[in-house]
Amino acid sequence: MYYSRYLDARITAPESGNKIKLIVGPRQSGKATLLKHCLPSGCITINLQDRRERIKYERKPKAFLQELEAISVKTTVVIDEIQKVPALFDDIQYFFDKNREQFNFYLTGSSTRQLKTHSANLLPGRTHLYRLSPVLQVEQREAVILPLSLGEGRRFPVRPLDEVLLYGNLPGLYSEEKESWVDTYIGFRIPSFGRSRRKIVSAPRFLICDLGMRNSLSELPLNSSLIQLDAGHLFEQFVLIELFYRCQYLGKTYKLSTWRTSTGAEVDAVIETPEEVIPVEIKWTDSPQMKDVRHLERFLDLHPDLSRRGYLVCRVDKQRKLSERILAIPWDQF
Repeated sequence: MYYSRYLDARITAPESGNKIKLIVGPRQSGKATLLKHCLPSGCITINLQDRRERIKYERKPKAFLQELEAISVKTTVVIDEIQKVPALFDDIQYFFDKNREQFNFYLTGSSTRQLKTHSANLLPGRTHLYRLSPVLQVEQREAVILPLSLGEGRRFPVRPLDEVLLYGNLPGLYSEEKESWVDTYIGFRIPSFGRSRRKIVSAPRFLICDLGMRNSLSELPLNSSLIQLDAGHLFEQFVLIELFYRCQYLGKTYKLSTWRTSTGAEVDAVIETPEEVIPVEIKWTDSPQMKDVRHLERFLDLHPDLSRRGYLVCRVDKQRKLSERILAIPWDQF
């Protein structure tokens, strides 16, 4: 069974042209499954997770060149986990520069950081880079903040909040037993808001891209006791991860940052869009009060030319208007 992803139509869209497509994301995020679903049958697929394949191209550097030279028709080539044999980037560049019409290359990898660590040639000017997230809430249901447009297809089933906070939301988890969940990680930084009118604390936040990974790496108990002890932090990171990837999907004109002044005012997330700046506060509460949004009001007061509304994401059962400028949104609607 295949569940639709936001990137489905985008990795094969005409506007991607003849460029090489590089899809990065953590293990179990569904990179290979995505390509198998979206690309036509008859592709040449090289799976470098397979030890035999990997050894062949490591020990026989000319093998890849010779295999492609033997092909005379237009062909799609998929290389899964290319960071395991980064020298193949040079061969891909050779074929792309020689005749970019003959081969349509799709490459997957764990992260651009890992590729750069191996001194890989990342084909500057020749690639479209796509970052595949864990399953987003916005890929499961409608959303208020930064909605994404998905085509027709089967949506991932919505899982209980407690389960998402404990185990994360990697697509591979939907078809596996809980005992086998989570074995790799990848992270990202959220910078400080750069357009503030007050002196702010500039240290960025670092987050693991999936809560299940974060909890396992921290050797935390994956049961209800963790939520009882640390629900607020888990919930905050859950919302931040979701907003980070929504901004990534929507493009370079969407940015996510945090805002914390030297006097103690703090907003968990600040979303910059082409039209406006949207501050978002994140609280575990199911009974929001005005004290929960006082820093949102402060941000709006300080940036009237940039921002006209704010949101509180929490556990209310229905949307609530807390003030003229601030709306409280349930966790399964934001």
